[in-house]
Amino acid sequence: MPLSAFLPAAALGVAGLAGGVIAGLWPPAHGPVAVLPAAFAAAVTAVEPAGGQVTAAAALPGLVVAQPANGDDDATFRAGLRAAGGVLLLDPAGLAGCAPPVP
Repeated sequence: MPLSAFLPAAALGVAGLAGGVIAGLWPPAHGPVAVLPAAFAAAVTAVEPAGGQVTAAAALPGLVVAQPANGDDDATFRAGLRAAGGVLLLDPAGLAGCAPPVP
């Protein structure tokens, strides 16, 4: 059987895996988010003006976990993070996966 016969199944498998990763890392509507900035210092300095507070450094280098301060509106907070240079907002719980918590 030629290898090209397996291409549709391989493409479907890759698409399913990518969809699962995206769904697992999509940030929740409310609560903390992991911020991937263009530069790490930009994330730390962008959180407070966006109406939030840094709660932790993520296990991966360059990521910061932040949440809205004082129950502020999540949508406004996230828009402020993106405007201040947050390239990607992720679910911090999804980043951990099966890994043990970082002390």
